[in-house]
Amino acid sequence: MNAEVIKAIEEEDSRKLREISERVFDKAVLDQNKQEVERAILYYAVSKILGKVHFKKEKQWETFKSKLIEYLEQKKDIPEILKHVTEFDREYGNYLGNVVQKARMKYASTAYAFGLSLSTACELTGADLTEVSAYVGQTKIHEKPFTQTRSVRERLKNARKLLEEES
Repeated sequence: MNAEVIKAIEEEDSRKLREISERVFDKAVLDQNKQEVERAILYYAVSKILGKVHFKKEKQWETFKSKLIEYLEQKKDIPEILKHVTEFDREYGNYLGNVVQKARMKYASTAYAFGLSLSTACELTGADLTEVSAYVGQTKIHEKPFTQTRSVRERLKNARKLLEEES
């Protein structure tokens, strides 16, 4: 999969990288694998950067991209790569909130929609519970039938069913 990710970055294909991110996340959330969730967050954050034209106009764009590919090829720790992404976004992004935090919040709300409790979703993604609660409160996620209070077994069954439908 690393080769697929590197190719998407080299080709600046944000859509492909987002698809990979979602695929990794879907499986990681079912397994509740925090390391793979971090990988999905990384891919999602990078896909967001690849999709923004203003980043590509920066002098440091090629350096950022090369370093990112180098880190992936060397199989560096995900937190180290996330730090690289965060620093680039902080320096050249248009928003105060960074792209990694937004990715965490997006995936926490998605995990919640899959049926995990809000606190479990935040713990799994590293997102801030207060921020995610506020975000979810502004969406219709909590109105969906699969986010109503259910046992862990029922939530897992619903999450698996949702993921099978997407396949």
